Order: sequence, then C-alpha cells, then structure tokens
Amino acid sequence: MYDLLTCYGSFHWLLYILLLEAFNYFLAPCMSSVSKTVDTADDHLEQVPTVQVNHGVKRKGKTNAGEGKRRRYEDLEEKNLLLDNKRLEEELHRVQEEREVLALKKEVLLLKKQKLFGEIQTLFPSFLAEL
Repeated sequence: MYDLLTCYGSFHWLLYILLLEAFNYFLAPCMSSVSKTVDTADDHLEQVPTVQVNHGVKRKGKTNAGEGKRRRYEDLEEKNLLLDNKRLEEELHRVQEEREVLALKKEVLLLKKQKLFGEIQTLFPSFLAEL
C-alpha cells in the first residue's frame, strides 16, 4: 500500500512538472520581443544577465483592432458633417432666394398701391380731399 501511495505521489509530481513545462512553452513571450542585455555596473562587479520584454512597443504597419474602427468612425463622422454642411448651405440658399422673392413681392405691392392711389385721385378727387 505504501508503494502505491509513493507511486501515486510521484506521478502527481511528474504530472505537475510536465504541466508547468507545457505552460512555459506555450505561454512564454515571443522570443522576437525578448532581448537579452548585460548590465555592467562597474569593473569590480560581476556581469549580470537580464531580460527585457518590449510590451508597449507599437510595430510599424500593424494597427490595433480599435484603431481601424476609430478611423472608420472618424471618416463617417467627417462625411456626416460634410453632408450636414451641404444640406445647410442648400437651405440657406433657398431661404435667401425666398427672401429676395418676398422683397420683390413687397415692391410690386407698393407699386400697385401707388397705382391705386393715382387712379383714385384721378377718378375721385373729392374723396381724397376729405381724407
């Protein structure tokens, strides 16, 4: 029975070591982003090897997944603003034309009023004298 427990315990240690090695193999950082450097403090100190991992370095040519969406959103927003500006310019032009038409109608009405006063004055001179 003791031998069985010893084998069972050593099997668990072996399994633990294998899983740890597999974990290190598959989840270790990419070797291209790992650079080994040597820190040299002074001549009398021993050279100590260190490992630096470049996590925050953005590579040229590769974009973040969010950057593409952000760029498309900005493009769509810019197109939307351009369309809004175009629509507002067209509406402003329409309002200016309508204002010009109303000004011309006002002038026509003033001329008609003057014409009517002239006709009334010629047809009924006594009526205007009473006013």
